[in-house]
Amino acid sequence: MKKFEELDKRNINEIEEETLKRWEDENLLNETIENRKNDENFVFYDGPATANGMPGVHHMLAKVVKDTFCKYKTMKGYKVIRKVGWDTHGLPVEVQVEKELGFNGKGDIEKYGIKKFNEKCRESVWKNEEAFRNFTNKMGQFIDLKHPYITYDNNYIETEWWILKKYFDEGLIYDGLKITPYCPRCGTGLASHEVAQGYKEISVNTVTVPFKLKDEENTYLLVWTTTPWTLISNVAACVNPKEEYVKCKSKGYNFIVAKKLASKVLGDEYEVVETYKGKDLEYEQFLPFLEVNKKGFYITCADYVTMEDGTGIVHIAPAFGQDDYEVGLRYNLPVLNPVDEAGCYTDGPWKGRLVVDPELEIEIIKYLAKEDKIFKKQKIVHNYPHCWRCKTPLVYYAKESLYIKTTAYKDKIIAENNKINWVPSYVGEKRFGNWLENMNDWAISRNRYWGTPIPLWRCSCGHDEMIGSREELVEKAIEKIFSTKNNTYNPTKNYNIGYFLNNDYYETLENKEYLVKGPFYTGKYETDEYDYRLVYKDIIDTYVGLPQVGDLYINTYSDVLTMLAITDHMDNILYTINSEYNLYTSKIDQKLKLRPVIYLDGSLIALSGEGTIDSPYIIGR
Repeated sequence: MKKFEELDKRNINEIEEETLKRWEDENLLNETIENRKNDENFVFYDGPATANGMPGVHHMLAKVVKDTFCKYKTMKGYKVIRKVGWDTHGLPVEVQVEKELGFNGKGDIEKYGIKKFNEKCRESVWKNEEAFRNFTNKMGQFIDLKHPYITYDNNYIETEWWILKKYFDEGLIYDGLKITPYCPRCGTGLASHEVAQGYKEISVNTVTVPFKLKDEENTYLLVWTTTPWTLISNVAACVNPKEEYVKCKSKGYNFIVAKKLASKVLGDEYEVVETYKGKDLEYEQFLPFLEVNKKGFYITCADYVTMEDGTGIVHIAPAFGQDDYEVGLRYNLPVLNPVDEAGCYTDGPWKGRLVVDPELEIEIIKYLAKEDKIFKKQKIVHNYPHCWRCKTPLVYYAKESLYIKTTAYKDKIIAENNKINWVPSYVGEKRFGNWLENMNDWAISRNRYWGTPIPLWRCSCGHDEMIGSREELVEKAIEKIFSTKNNTYNPTKNYNIGYFLNNDYYETLENKEYLVKGPFYTGKYETDEYDYRLVYKDIIDTYVGLPQVGDLYINTYSDVLTMLAITDHMDNILYTINSEYNLYTSKIDQKLKLRPVIYLDGSLIALSGEGTIDSPYIIGR
């Protein structure tokens, strides 16, 4: 008698094909749902993939973990409905189409035609759908591929509108002119959790430059900057009010620097002439290419100026950088912005040049040397944010955007985060927890082309109208709109709507041409997978608030933040996060990428390794 059954001698591919065919014939997925239709639900939401790229190992690893959750819960007797989603909107799609068409920016898109470009985007997102389907089937993942949720579908878009209107009605959406991390290549700003995904260690040239004092002969402030291209927009210098500054005689000049950094900047051969706090000084405009419309070129104070690098004095250009902008507001400084949306100078000797071009940095430094306007050049290596999509260095840039005032309910977001069982715990308590403590309001709009339109209409009288559904749009539109029942109208069309006051027509409202940012619509698939607002309300009302809801697989901090920000504001309409919501990250993972986990009966099996699966080990709860 044989101890073990003899292995099948056929080719492994034949065995796999036969197994997959048997599962399909048996209709296993639907059978396991139907025969548990009266049992307790386990809710699973599948984060949408973008099918304009080919599936890879990273998709497989995520799918294995997701499938393990669902199959395990099915074997434990739960009813587990799950279906795939397709992420079909947003900048990744646009960037891919731009590459295919040989475009270099928004200007090329507008010359080509926005309508034609969007049609190309619509075609592009399905390019590799069949490859994803085959990939999913061949790896044996049990998930509904026939009824996916699609982010450009009007039902999906309408759900976003409903959420936005809820925020709007509660006074939590506002216009803001803030310093935004901006990608000149993509022509759009990035939210803070997007910026966190694109930091790179780069080598840059820092410069120390002399600002000549107005009322003192041969006396200069030594000012340090890591961004020489912003010097053209300088309107002030900034010191730390708590630190001492010294005027030193060196090399025939008088230089003013922080006392703690004098030897580092000037060497050993200098004589201290005066020691003071250095607030009440004015200097001459450093690069006199731009006109100012109010008082500038004097010393300001801010605690963020450190004694670790440079001279203890930094230059202020309020158009570029959050710290600079806040100092500018506090001191009512002029704002000089000679840079357009393509990231190029619009004025000065470098007009038309891209400000983040490394060659331009060298040209500016050579110009400063020629004009005797540089004291020292030093190369340093530091982390600098890049666009996570196209890898272009970001510019911190004053831009108008729509914001959700997430800080208004920050305490609730933090409270919900504290319910999450992060593994290791310091990830949620320290890294992500500290980030939440210092969170900013959420910039949600983009000035792009292929995406969900923000349904905000504005009247010249100051009245704003946020549309929350297709029915409301049909009701208020001046133009005739096609039937919404069959999903045939185009929600991205710029319809005019009427504003009624005491039943009298008042004025036409114009649409603000904003699109919703990707993290907003892809991070809220927990609402859209079942189209809560209109389509599957009965289904999701059955699911939400259950004790078991919350086992999700999350790839980035931005997904966690997006879901917390939206669902916490919905007063637990969508789901309740509880202790079964587990994530794992490695101590040595410098990019903070979250690793996959499997939750099984009170323990957590973490799969270690970058792109490979080592032996799983148990982390007790």
